[in-house]
Amino acid sequence: MRSLRSGLLAVLVLAAVVPATSAAPRPALFPNGRYAAAEAGASVSFVLKSLQITRLQVRMPLSCQNTRTHTHSAPTLAFAATPGNHSITYSRIFLPADGSANVSFVVNDDARLPQVYLSLQLRGGIGHVSVHARSDAARETCEGAAGFDVRAG
Repeated sequence: MRSLRSGLLAVLVLAAVVPATSAAPRPALFPNGRYAAAEAGASVSFVLKSLQITRLQVRMPLSCQNTRTHTHSAPTLAFAATPGNHSITYSRIFLPADGSANVSFVVNDDARLPQVYLSLQLRGGIGHVSVHARSDAARETCEGAAGFDVRAG
């Protein structure tokens, strides 16, 4: 009889504990907030909210060559997607459940009209962003690449 009461007591204690632990909030897989990183001459930032990336800003060096004169230059590609800026061809990037996104677009607010390839991998508030840009406009070919380790802030 005593072992039956002990067993019943153990079941009641477990039944009381299990709902309390399963109701505890799970940490967000992708915490909302501003993600940013900077390196020498390059930076990236964006806002993540409800699995949507908005307000993407990128600044990175390019390596360009004039196709006629073959002279080299090193301009900086800088663009920002802000709510009032409609010159960029995208408005939001949706992040799938696995935390990876690969997006390509053309930046219309730069005279070179570069094609930009953006690769994101986020997990638990940290991640990596790679940006590659190519342009072939106005007798000039340009290329650039930058990689960033980002953190929610």
